[in-house]
Amino acid sequence: MAFDIENFFKDQGRNNVILYYKGNVDSDVINHVLDTVEDKMVQVNEQSRLRKKVYNVLVESLQNLYHHVDKVPADFEDQASEKFGMLTVQKVEGGYKIITGNFVRTDNVEKLEEKIKRINRSDIRQRRRRPRSGGYSPQDRQQA
Repeated sequence: MAFDIENFFKDQGRNNVILYYKGNVDSDVINHVLDTVEDKMVQVNEQSRLRKKVYNVLVESLQNLYHHVDKVPADFEDQASEKFGMLTVQKVEGGYKIITGNFVRTDNVEKLEEKIKRINRSDIRQRRRRPRSGGYSPQDRQQA
């Protein structure tokens, strides 16, 4: 049985989800998502420090969805979305869980997996030095 992303995201909806979104990701959606999540955290009197951390991670996650999404497959139901993405923000014990998803073309999978492995092998100091713009660092250019 294959992994079904739709069912995964729907199942997340049953457990303290404060926001679930799927569809086109553009600047209006990003602003709306950020405002909605911030408002919901204020409503439940979440600590300012935690709100700021969630907001920053959410900004980074949404920027990644916006800048690094591949086109939807021809057989996907939502052909109107130019930049399709999915997002769940869930309240968990001690904080929040942010889950994002987007399409990745098959020919980009290996390159993406290698980047993830490199990040996972690095320590926190190395991660902080890496560019966050989505562009290539000199190290990436040498390995390309």
